[in-house]
Amino acid sequence: MCHGFVKQEPAKGVYTHRPLPIALSPFPILHSPLLWYQLVMHWFLLTVCVISLLWWGELALEWWVFARKRIDLGDLPEPSGEVSLSVIVPARNEARSAERALISLLEALPENGEVIFVNDRSTDETGDIARRFALQDRRLKVLDVTDVPDGWLGKTHAMQAGYAAASGEYLLFTDADVIFKPGCLARGVHFCQTEGVDHLVATPLLVTEGFWERAFVSLFSIILVARFRIWRASIPGSRFFAGIGAFNLVSRAAYQEAGTHKAIKEEVVDDLLLGRLVKKSGGRQQVVSGERCLQVRWNEGLEGLVKGLEKNAYAGLEYSPFRAVLACLALVLITLPPGALPIIYVFFPHGVIGGSIAAAGAGVWFSFAVLYGFASRGTGTTLFYFLTYPLGTVLLVWAILNSMMKYYSHGGIRWRGTVYKRKNREGGKGKVE
Repeated sequence: MCHGFVKQEPAKGVYTHRPLPIALSPFPILHSPLLWYQLVMHWFLLTVCVISLLWWGELALEWWVFARKRIDLGDLPEPSGEVSLSVIVPARNEARSAERALISLLEALPENGEVIFVNDRSTDETGDIARRFALQDRRLKVLDVTDVPDGWLGKTHAMQAGYAAASGEYLLFTDADVIFKPGCLARGVHFCQTEGVDHLVATPLLVTEGFWERAFVSLFSIILVARFRIWRASIPGSRFFAGIGAFNLVSRAAYQEAGTHKAIKEEVVDDLLLGRLVKKSGGRQQVVSGERCLQVRWNEGLEGLVKGLEKNAYAGLEYSPFRAVLACLALVLITLPPGALPIIYVFFPHGVIGGSIAAAGAGVWFSFAVLYGFASRGTGTTLFYFLTYPLGTVLLVWAILNSMMKYYSHGGIRWRGTVYKRKNREGGKGKVE
């Protein structure tokens, strides 16, 4: 007698189903969650890298086209006669930079031009420095602002006050830390007169020092270009506009037609929005390269750069938490994975990534190399800083989130010791504390 199991053979003519091994199945993914995950991840990463390549590659191509056709402020002809120009300089606690800036500005100013220096409630020696120069040069006028009306920001109010005191046919709005080279102001006005330009924007050289400044400013300048495509502002009929705080030259007629700074009295990004006002009112804009003619040290050190964006970054996203978070996620997605995946592929060539993903990621690196080459003209850096673009992304995302958090922790925009509470969009009155 036999104990245990007895193997029974199936009867003849009876079919029994035996599943195929996964490797031999026509649809192996249906039998393996791991294979399903790998396939989904592969196509997701490939899609991200391709979109990133198309975005940055198109930007590099468009910038290259603009670079070939760009107009350089330093190459414009000088006028044969006099030009009517008023330079309006709002300043608050700019004692460290005001003296050097005023020396260069007065040297660059046409003989019959004027500078309206608006000392906006400074608590340092800014006003004293300006008044000392005014005693030596009759073309410099100093206005002292002691109070800001409700609903205004200090800077926009200072520029409005400067406009009210100006007499020139053309108005240049600039900052108190910009260094000019002789001749550039007259060239700009002459170009506007001869070419029928209502608003001329010149890109300055951003002076950077040290690794962290250069890594941050290089990527930030590229992101600004990607966002606004300022060269398109020169195309008649385009919806794009431009404006830069260092050099916004506008005709008095176009400025008045646009509504003056009253129309943007509570806006932080006033320089850019002035360009939008002029464009919406039908004015003609032109963007020129001004790196050879003017320069500015935006902020000192990484801490200074992050602090400098506290009032601008969240404002540029229209004070929307949704926009801020979405912008950060999008920026991370189209920069960090395409940058990391080709490197991972080198060490793990048989994983999920695959050669197509690595190739698209390598294309993104090449696009950034081209972009950093163009950006270096305006930042004083070198092409090889393109290797820092992932680091720049992390720093910029932190600056955006920091700007959003500071806005809510301060209960408004805090700048130069003043907190500005934005006017309610439904019509409430704004407060300045």
